[in-house]
Amino acid sequence: MAKLLSRLEKFWLETKRIFQTGRKPTKKEFGLTVKISLVGLAIIGGLSYIIQLISEVITRAFD
Repeated sequence: MAKLLSRLEKFWLETKRIFQTGRKPTKKEFGLTVKISLVGLAIIGGLSYIIQLISEVITRAFD
């Protein structure tokens, strides 16, 4: 039980430290994060679409 409390206390202190050192992103940083996220989503979506097309072609070829 003491080990669990020690681990929880350590976790709480680390979490508190992170929140104290963190800051709100600027508009430029936020915009860049949004752009990078959208590019990643587009790439993953495009890859999944291409994989779906390939599987459809393969499935129809063997029917």
